[in-house]
Amino acid sequence: MLLGLYSRLIAFGAMQAMLSRISTSLSFFALGLCAARADEYSGTLVKVADGKVTFTRGTGKKKKEFSVPIAEKCRVFVAKYNSKTKTFEAGAEFEGGVSNPIFKHLEKESFESWIVTDAKNETIRELRLFQSTVKKKTK
Repeated sequence: MLLGLYSRLIAFGAMQAMLSRISTSLSFFALGLCAARADEYSGTLVKVADGKVTFTRGTGKKKKEFSVPIAEKCRVFVAKYNSKTKTFEAGAEFEGGVSNPIFKHLEKESFESWIVTDAKNETIRELRLFQSTVKKKTK
């Protein structure tokens, strides 16, 4: 009887160790998936020139300006808001990408954008534009 109880304890300990290894492996796998994912964020476009997109993020005193290089195959879309998933999805694509004449009007009108970067967060691979409800003040 004592031998049967001892063998059950050994089996339970082995199963517990195996479950511990599996859960550790799964958590490292999930962490790796998050690290390799492209970054997505919103910003107000300021300028598109010299292979870079300049945009601002934040409001008031916390507003900061960033410049990020554009990928060679950067695609530009009209953004469509999906109220069910609460995300901005890609709609119709602009012809010419970032060389489209619409980017010359950034001084007069403000364009909000949803920015999608590559997996290393080094270049912009997709812009989803939507027009802001606030007009820029002309001097």
